[in-house]
Amino acid sequence: HFSPTIDFAHLHARGRGCIKGADDYHRILTKLEEGLDGIGKGKEALHCHFTRIEYTDVGERKHHVLMETEYGPPLEPLLEVLVDCGWDATIICETPFLEKDALLMKQNYQNILKQ
Repeated sequence: HFSPTIDFAHLHARGRGCIKGADDYHRILTKLEEGLDGIGKGKEALHCHFTRIEYTDVGERKHHVLMETEYGPPLEPLLEVLVDCGWDATIICETPFLEKDALLMKQNYQNILKQ
């Protein structure tokens, strides 16, 4: 069984703040989809990690909670892109307040589904 995995905070940190919004998430997921063409399950089995991240020139420095919006990457555009593009994703919350932020992620996701 093959399941692609993306750590969005790691990508954001290594790219020095490269994820700003929906277009950036589209670019990442399109590249992943193209790379998976015909391999594994792709859209049906995306596994990803998410947290807001503080970074330096060499990468990740510190994970932050979702309410600390001065740190990226942004959550809502990711959820919107996953829904709009039909990705069936499991998102692992990596913030310092796992339980609280995981529920907040779920609530945001459910709100997007209702739109």
